Amino acid sequence: MPAEDRAAFTRLWDDVAALLGEIVERIDKQFGWTRDWLEPMLRALSEEKGWKVKDLLMPVRVAVTGKTATPPLFETMELMGKEVCRRRLREAAAALKLAAAAQPRPVDTNAASPN
Repeated sequence: MPAEDRAAFTRLWDDVAALLGEIVERIDKQFGWTRDWLEPMLRALSEEKGWKVKDLLMPVRVAVTGKTATPPLFETMELMGKEVCRRRLREAAAALKLAAAAQPRPVDTNAASPN
């Protein structure tokens, strides 16, 4: 894979990891746990971050369920429960951070040579 593509993936993984972390923070501040709270919260976050809703919900879906196709996400999250969803979102964010950190960094060809 070209270095530019690796760098783009690394940035994407970092962005998604940060987003999942922010979702966990919002969940931590919320006492209740219903689909009626989850959906507007995630839609508002996508708007705040300038992400398309579907681009935000897919990483959440994969983090929470491990699958790209599931029954309705908000109902699934409500049934799975707050603690399970929080744990899975945190674990996914940590895994993405590790994957991003493990990527080789591109060599700066403009840097002065050590002579």
